[in-house]
Amino acid sequence: MQQLLNTVRRACSICAGVLVVGITSVAAAAGTAPEPRSWPTFPVPSKIYLVRWPNAFDKQIALETLAGLAAYHARMTGAGPMIWIESRQPSYQRWFKMYHRRYPAPVSTDWQSLVRQMQKQGILKGYVLYSPAPAAKVKRQRPAEEDFSVNMATSLCAPLGAVAIDDRLAAQAQKFHLPELADVRKKNMPWLLTQLHKRFSTRLLGLLSPRQPNLRDELVAANAMVVSDGPGGGYRQAVKLMQPGGIVVGWDGDEFGVTSLASKYALRVCAADWVRNLPLLSSGITGLKYPLAKRPALPMAVKDDGHLHYVAFINSDGDNIAWALGGFKTDATSWADSNRGKMPFGWSIPAEALMQVCPYAVDYLRQTATRQDNFVPYWSGYLYLDEFGTLRGGLRPLDAVLQRQRLFMRKLKLHTMMAFCAKKWDSRAAIRGYKRIAIDLPTLNAVFAVQYNPYAAGRGKIIWLPRKHGRPLPVLSALASIWNMPSNKYAGSPKYVAKLLDRWAHRPVKQSQDRFTWIVVHAWSRFIEPGDKGKKISVYDAAAYCAANLNKSVHVVTPAQLAILLDQAKAAPIQSQSK
Repeated sequence: MQQLLNTVRRACSICAGVLVVGITSVAAAAGTAPEPRSWPTFPVPSKIYLVRWPNAFDKQIALETLAGLAAYHARMTGAGPMIWIESRQPSYQRWFKMYHRRYPAPVSTDWQSLVRQMQKQGILKGYVLYSPAPAAKVKRQRPAEEDFSVNMATSLCAPLGAVAIDDRLAAQAQKFHLPELADVRKKNMPWLLTQLHKRFSTRLLGLLSPRQPNLRDELVAANAMVVSDGPGGGYRQAVKLMQPGGIVVGWDGDEFGVTSLASKYALRVCAADWVRNLPLLSSGITGLKYPLAKRPALPMAVKDDGHLHYVAFINSDGDNIAWALGGFKTDATSWADSNRGKMPFGWSIPAEALMQVCPYAVDYLRQTATRQDNFVPYWSGYLYLDEFGTLRGGLRPLDAVLQRQRLFMRKLKLHTMMAFCAKKWDSRAAIRGYKRIAIDLPTLNAVFAVQYNPYAAGRGKIIWLPRKHGRPLPVLSALASIWNMPSNKYAGSPKYVAKLLDRWAHRPVKQSQDRFTWIVVHAWSRFIEPGDKGKKISVYDAAAYCAANLNKSVHVVTPAQLAILLDQAKAAPIQSQSK
């Protein structure tokens, strides 16, 4: 064990020196301070190797960690080759096509040639040995005792200049004269956490099931420690070692438990366990410096008539980077819906994260958006505002998160956002968080707030937060959610929610804000409404079905329009209405 520790420490000290030189040279060349970002940045690669995605799990792990190692080397030295792992997903084919319009065209190669190239260039030094995984596919039910050695091996790839392989590939690695640099088959996560945690990034933590091959290239490239949420997986210990304001990248375990713990330690969770090729897509000009294509369609101007009721629809799960880069673009019930654009709709997206890891996705969404499409950003990750920093740092780290978000929202010209709470959306803790938002985002027009369970806990209530300069900031809770949740009377099918909206519109209007509300549309719920001939509807279709069943006194608008109309109505006197 001591020999392994010495090897890692020696390698890390060398890497640390390279890191200083790399960052200094890049900053000096740019002549400016590095821009604020949560995700690592990479230089334009000197060459791009195109490799097919293997079928076997052990080869997938090996290729992912090798791609990450190449990206890590390029990041540390400011130059070098990078790897694109071929994907049959149409979304990633589009992102790659958009990428290499600006940067070098790829060179196809195979695994053997790639290993030799990485060795020849001094990038690949050897391998880390881990125990074979029992199955390649991610299982819903986890075993009582789980082997996390693949996560430990992934963690050590960047410090050692290694690729992660199991003993089935060891013989093949030896044919390439690759030495074994470490064997973690009999190690456990406490060993990694106690002995080597100072050797990894404290700004980005990897969270993956040991059965998940994806994302490991990004985690190696970021020099991140990779943990899991199972017993002995290390997650609950690792979050305590991270800097406040950092991000947990990946996904594993119980949603509420993972996100709640991260929030309490002033961290954000970025659901990215199914993403591919982030290091390459993050290379070159990204983030705030990326030159966005102009959006051809401008939103329509609106004016309150003093009588109509207004509702906006917004999809849930806009923090999910894996969905945003994958199925979101191609799903026939979301962005690829043939009916999209016929009615106003709010698309929640991880705008800040996408600008850093794949700005081409933002460009595509802007270029293909209609005047009826409106983007609503989440944070750069998933957090519970009412729990943020309660175990470390309080709300102080939130200011840095918000100030960075302000820069990206200004670039994208967005003026609304979504916020998530764990236990009570209007608690004192939540309101303290909203007040920070009001201060740090002075041009924000509205916050759309949801609670973990139920989403529509506020039943449409609106909280107003005064500002020193400018008009008060409204925090709007959802009136209801289009969601398959029979146990909640404020959630249900599109037709059921339409009835709730009509009931809401017939209530007496006591103050101007009573005519404004919004509906959260659950991203993963599917419905079969009468007359649809068995067709399943979701997201946009579900909202459209609901809208088609509304009373004429209820007018559908975008979230941005709702915020503007609400502001107009608050400034005007209440007009009498007859029902």
